[in-house]
Amino acid sequence: MDESTHLKLPYIMPSQGLKHLTHNEALARLDALVQLAVLDRDLAAPPGSPVEGDRYIVAAGATGAWTGWSGDVACFVGGAWLRLVPREGWVAFVVDEASLLYWSGGWQDLGGTLTAGTTRALAAGGGDPFHTRGAARTGGQTVAPPPHPLGPNGLLHGSSGWANNNSGHNKTSRRRLGAGGHGTAGTVAFTAAATTNLSYNDPERLIVNGGAVNAQIGRNAGTAGAGGSPSSVFTATVDTSAAVDLNFTVELANAADNAALRAFCVEVLHGA
Repeated sequence: MDESTHLKLPYIMPSQGLKHLTHNEALARLDALVQLAVLDRDLAAPPGSPVEGDRYIVAAGATGAWTGWSGDVACFVGGAWLRLVPREGWVAFVVDEASLLYWSGGWQDLGGTLTAGTTRALAAGGGDPFHTRGAARTGGQTVAPPPHPLGPNGLLHGSSGWANNNSGHNKTSRRRLGAGGHGTAGTVAFTAAATTNLSYNDPERLIVNGGAVNAQIGRNAGTAGAGGSPSSVFTATVDTSAAVDLNFTVELANAADNAALRAFCVEVLHGA
């Protein structure tokens, strides 16, 4: 046997010359496979200016130097592409998606592969995960939907339960969609103001990709029900093929007031 069973590392054979070449090849494979993190999984051809150590999961229809490598891992080593054929149970982190995949006859999302019409709960919490005092606009909870599983016709469904003190001043909660790291500056997809000591929920708020990954539509941010005018429609142009955040925020009109996000839930529906 001239290579290892699982990682296919070449063995140094008895009486072999240039042993350092075989040893270095094995080290290169180990360096590529251990703590596997690929930059992307959507490229079918090598990028124009790769950097030493760059790794990719090769997309379907591979061409160029990657011809025949679809689904394999390509690593740029010593000025050339090294092919790594995945085996059952391999795990890879996809940097541009911030997602984990595993290999089982094909690359699968660790949360369960999202195909057209399937849903997944992205995040949920309760027990006062966020509480603020002081007159400020504050980001309380951030959920990062996976970009690719959302699809051009997918949607986000968010619900929340807030509690606030009893006063005559507005405590305004909002839900904001924007590029990753937008904080409190994203597009407002929902807004509501409360003055009494109540918890309230918004269980049916939907943000829908309307035929493209960067064209959202939904109910107007400030309406509680259906309406018959353009002002009843929420629109946005957030690119959900890239990293995005859905943020729960609150703004207090008076520094003596307080508000708490008691519970929240965000789900995604994939739409091809």
